[in-house]
Amino acid sequence: MFKYLHAVMKAITTRDTTYGSMDWDASTIVTATGLLKIYNSFGFIYAFIVTMHCMSVIKPISIKLQYKTNDLAYAYMKVQHVISDLKAMRSNDQLLHDWYEQAEALANDIGVSPEVLLELLVVSKAEKMWSMILLKHIVEE
Repeated sequence: MFKYLHAVMKAITTRDTTYGSMDWDASTIVTATGLLKIYNSFGFIYAFIVTMHCMSVIKPISIKLQYKTNDLAYAYMKVQHVISDLKAMRSNDQLLHDWYEQAEALANDIGVSPEVLLELLVVSKAEKMWSMILLKHIVEE
């Protein structure tokens, strides 16, 4: 789906007439230009891939927790399982490497050059959290 969103934003910003004449208003063009800039960031692409995989772990429990007949102890136990699954994913270097390769492939498909991951400490509203950021050049292993 990401490739299609990227293609649509690109078509709007370049005023591509492949699919007919589209008279986009100025606001739409400005919004599409901003989104395309974000979509062309390898950091965003990697975050998109990671979020997609994390949401696949969260989705089943989020659906079950919406049932009115849920037992509180059962729900708590299931949430604990999801938390431990997410922690296991975060500490699995091979999994993160596989996701990086998926992001790399997606970036190559849309013409974005991949970058290197670097773990940094990000401070947001007096709350510290670890986050991945991306650098501009690939480091040779």
